Amino acid sequence: MAVKLGATAINALYLGATAINKAYLGSTLVFDATTGGAFDPIDAAVASLRELGQQLATLSDSSGVHDGQTLTVNGESVGSYHYRIIDGNHTISAFASNDYFSTVADSDWEVLVVKGNLTISDDVIPSLRKLGLVIFVTGDLTINNSILMTARGADHSAATGSNVTAAAIRIADGTYSGVANPEIPAAGGGGGTDGTTYYGTDGSNGADGGTGGGGAGSKSGAPGPAGIGADGTSFSGGSGGGGAREAAGNDAASDGGPGGDGARSNASAGGGAGNPGGAGVGSGSSDGGDGTGGILVVICLGEFSGSGAIAANGTDGGAGTAGGAGSGGGSVTVLYGSDTSSITPTAAGGAGAGAGGNGGLGTARKLAIP
Repeated sequence: MAVKLGATAINALYLGATAINKAYLGSTLVFDATTGGAFDPIDAAVASLRELGQQLATLSDSSGVHDGQTLTVNGESVGSYHYRIIDGNHTISAFASNDYFSTVADSDWEVLVVKGNLTISDDVIPSLRKLGLVIFVTGDLTINNSILMTARGADHSAATGSNVTAAAIRIADGTYSGVANPEIPAAGGGGGTDGTTYYGTDGSNGADGGTGGGGAGSKSGAPGPAGIGADGTSFSGGSGGGGAREAAGNDAASDGGPGGDGARSNASAGGGAGNPGGAGVGSGSSDGGDGTGGILVVICLGEFSGSGAIAANGTDGGAGTAGGAGSGGGSVTVLYGSDTSSITPTAAGGAGAGAGGNGGLGTARKLAIP
């Protein structure tokens, strides 16, 4: 919500004859003359996620997590977002999700901006599923523990989730380690499509920033087929199909939705991983894992260092005579000014149980800022 008089943007505010430098709506800064009033964080429209971080870094820390409402990136509507801005150097040594991220699941991005150096000395992972997580650091970033979006891909489906349509998400403009205008494509790797064999097919790997597809479940005995996997999207790896023991299986839901339930006429069948994991049926079976690989973008303008972990992995399928399939890995992109770390990001797909298909690999990459 911009500060406007009718359709005209207001570039200066006065109380009588006195100029007002900053104005707040509740605790949210909506006008800042100290930065030229150039960026309104409410209903943000930016060219890239990097620009979003840069613009938020022009604002002052007003404490706590704030609702930025809608987010548009490179002309694409990509849901809503919350943000927190921290002025000065900061160390996360005892992480609590609510201190940094909102309590909204599936419909929001989380953006953490640190205007200084950031040291990660505890495991940082949102407590709820998110459309994506962006960490923007103007100084150096040292990771001693981890930043994770494992099992935090969003259920953005219309049936059970936030009903946010997948779109290509521009991470940054320019060329980074040979990658021009890096993005997260709307469509990730395809789901495993063959549920007619004992060995369920794996989900396809994501490419060029894409997430991985979910695997297909295992088919044990006629009639089948087992449940097939769902495609990855720009907000989630694909969910996995359910196993089928002498029964017709259940497919994974699209857009990061539930994994396929197991199906059986005897013995047991495992559920596919998803949001949530599909139900296992029969003695000795188990449900599919809860979660899909999520979206993680880390932008460090200074030195990127440490020996910790950065990951957005999928989860495993549930056990049974016919195993459930794993969910797809997410998408991890690290942009850095310089890199002295020993960290290799991962976006692995979850493993299928028994002969269930594995989730496809997502994208995990480090790109140098030119």
